[in-house]
Amino acid sequence: MKNAVPPARVLIADDQADVREALRLLLKAEGYAIETAASPAELGTRYSQALARKDTGAYALLVCWDRVRPQDKQSLESGFTWEAGNAASDFRFLTLEQMDQEARKAGGMALTRTPVKRDGVSFDFNLPVIGYLAYRFKSQDGKSQGNGAVPVGMKGGRYFVTTRAPVQ
Repeated sequence: MKNAVPPARVLIADDQADVREALRLLLKAEGYAIETAASPAELGTRYSQALARKDTGAYALLVCWDRVRPQDKQSLESGFTWEAGNAASDFRFLTLEQMDQEARKAGGMALTRTPVKRDGVSFDFNLPVIGYLAYRFKSQDGKSQGNGAVPVGMKGGRYFVTTRAPVQ
């Protein structure tokens, strides 16, 4: 008996319901496992579901990997795995202005959206940041809790978790 190979997974994110449905039906007929997201709120739902299931495959569908180096991809997936060990809740989409206001209210500074240098290499977001998925978390042992956020970008009518990639 052959080992069953799980179907390849695809996230469809488009703001037009008819386009999402047509692509879903087409790809499903070809044997793909399909997820769709039409808004930042749906992206938040998919992200929280991936965390709850500790599903790096689902997480990988939500991230824009343009220009991301393999070692950085591994690092991001490791960070997700660590994060998935915590209980996350209260997911919400915040615009850039709302996120900056929340940071200042908490006594912090606005989040930087400019290039950063790491090991002599400049990194910038691979998509323009349009907002953040903000959430609360509690560690597995219950000893620590806090707030987290991941940047969100948009490309071709689809919403993605965006990350930094080397500047060419």
